[in-house]
Amino acid sequence: MDTNVIIEAHRTRCWRAVVNAFNVETVEKCCEEAATGDKRRSGYVVVDVEAVKNSILIHPVTLLETGRA
Repeated sequence: MDTNVIIEAHRTRCWRAVVNAFNVETVEKCCEEAATGDKRRSGYVVVDVEAVKNSILIHPVTLLETGRA
């Protein structure tokens, strides 16, 4: 699952339904991105990062896998 889907699931308040219905996985960077942004911006969506971390499988990504090694 990418960052945009994580944010949208929180915006529409369906995070729990999604993770209960599907085997959801993501990478660490998506969790990091979902927790950042300008919180003062109109329409900013607060993502419960702890709920994300506790409810899905989060894969680490190495520098080698990103091509930066």
